[in-house]
Amino acid sequence: MTRLLAIVTTTGLSQAGGNAGYTVSQTLPQLIGVIISAVFGILGVVFLILVVYAGFIWMTSAGNSKLVDRAKGMLISATVGLVITLSAFAISSFIINALQQSQSATSDSSYSGSLSPTSTPGCIPPNC
Repeated sequence: MTRLLAIVTTTGLSQAGGNAGYTVSQTLPQLIGVIISAVFGILGVVFLILVVYAGFIWMTSAGNSKLVDRAKGMLISATVGLVITLSAFAISSFIINALQQSQSATSDSSYSGSLSPTSTPGCIPPNC
C-alpha cells in the first residue's frame, strides 16, 4: 500500500492530476473503501456470469436430468455465495460505522461528563 502511494508521489502523478483539476488526496480508509467497492463490483460480474452460464446449461440440456441438476446446483451455489458475501459486507460496514461513531463521540472536547448539559444535582427528570 505504501509502495503505491510512493509511486504516485514520486512519479509526478499527483502533480499531473492537480494540473488537470483532480484532487488526489485520499486517506487510507478511503483507498480501502475504493478497493472494496471494486472487489464487490467484480463479484457482481462473476455472479452474473455464473447465472447466465447455469441458465445456458439448463436451456440446452434437452431434457437431460443430470445437466438440469448441475445447472440448479450452480444457481443455488452462486446465490448462496452472493448472500454470504453481501451479509459479510453489511456486518463489517455496520461494525466499522459503529466504531467510527464511538471514536468521534469520545474525542469530542465539549463533553462535560454529565448525562445532560442542563442537569443539576438532585434533579429527577422530567422536572429538570
